[in-house]
Amino acid sequence: MNSFTKKNLPEFIIDFLRRVRTEFLRPINYVRIKLQPFRHNAFLNKVRNKERIKVAFLVLNIDIWKYENLYFLLKKDERFEPVVVVCPPIYLLDADEIHHQMNKSYEYFLNNGYEVIKTYNNKNGTYLDVKEVISPDIVFFTNPYGYTLKEYQISNFLDVLTCYVQYSFIMEAKEHFYDKTFHSLLWKAFYETDIHKELAGKFAKNKGRNVEVTGHPGTDCFQYQERLENYAWKNTNNELKRIIWAPHWSVRNRGADRTAASNFLELSGFMLDVVKKYESDIQIAFKPHPYLKKTLYQQEGWGRELTESYYNSWKLLPNGQLETGNYVDLFNSSDAMILDSMSFIAEYLFCGKPSLFIKADPEVDKYFNKFGEKALKYHYQGTNKSDIIDFIENVVIKGNDSMKENRDRFYRETLKPPHGKSASQNIYTILCDEIFNNLKREL
Repeated sequence: MNSFTKKNLPEFIIDFLRRVRTEFLRPINYVRIKLQPFRHNAFLNKVRNKERIKVAFLVLNIDIWKYENLYFLLKKDERFEPVVVVCPPIYLLDADEIHHQMNKSYEYFLNNGYEVIKTYNNKNGTYLDVKEVISPDIVFFTNPYGYTLKEYQISNFLDVLTCYVQYSFIMEAKEHFYDKTFHSLLWKAFYETDIHKELAGKFAKNKGRNVEVTGHPGTDCFQYQERLENYAWKNTNNELKRIIWAPHWSVRNRGADRTAASNFLELSGFMLDVVKKYESDIQIAFKPHPYLKKTLYQQEGWGRELTESYYNSWKLLPNGQLETGNYVDLFNSSDAMILDSMSFIAEYLFCGKPSLFIKADPEVDKYFNKFGEKALKYHYQGTNKSDIIDFIENVVIKGNDSMKENRDRFYRETLKPPHGKSASQNIYTILCDEIFNNLKREL
């Protein structure tokens, strides 16, 4: 649906056009999904005859980059030729912001040992044709929602071995994490646990036949119960307890169909007061969801100017900082987290440290899938500002962490990836088995 249509037609007409388009595409997508495994098998046979396999990772935003360990496993194997391709995150709408994010991602990969290509050419204003220039054999996606140009969506790679890892550990019992045409067109969907495979079997159009349970590679870099050196933190005083505050973006959806609505509007000023009040005891890293800034731009009472001012205020604090990029080092060097974002509920448990989940909806539990219900039990839970103060004073500063033993057991029995390997090693093994060992895996 283009921007002109959205701006100039009533919502009920737009909704009608969406439904017409969906119904029109339904039989077409059904046929594509049925035929796709045959196309994959044909291309797989061609790939098996190649000496080197080109693997392209299509990236929209560095914040949801989960393939670091997998990339370097492939890079060490001379049979693979991996490359990161930075694509335009057009969901940002603003051209300057799009190019800023692309440059930010490009610089990160360039400075951290990756082979990286930026799709946008600054000199002539054109975008790279990945299939023509790189001609990848395998493509890994980082987002399933079409938030980039069509040239970098799965519909342009139906003759390639396509793979996907969820951009975070999925907590919600929501169909859209599994039922997009995207999910069923993939060659391999590498999912977190058997529970997530069951959900794919229930919701996916292909009944999850392309799912492999590997664990989530985004958790491979986390160090369990270790507090690493403080290079991720602005204040170098090691005596200060390091707390991450990670608010979700869904500030406008309170009471609507959201399972973890953000508390940011209620807590924005309060958290600044907290970091100042406990200046001699703690430091706080403000780690907002990547979509929060854009949401606040459009939020009544906020707007671009106030949002930028608020974000910048965290940069100026002696014991506070703003974090908008890769967060592995931040997690590994932290002591605790305060969150309302589902994305981090599982991920932070891989660090083995205490966390406080702030419930915007007291009944938020009912929206979780079976895994989410289990994971949430191993976080302290609160609903108001006094719960935050109690968590900071008693659990973080005084160290009265009564949930530590249970968290340890949940990590050992449920969180650790299968087969005694990391998630990235599991994915790497599957790729090698399929391509080089000609092993057809039973799904």
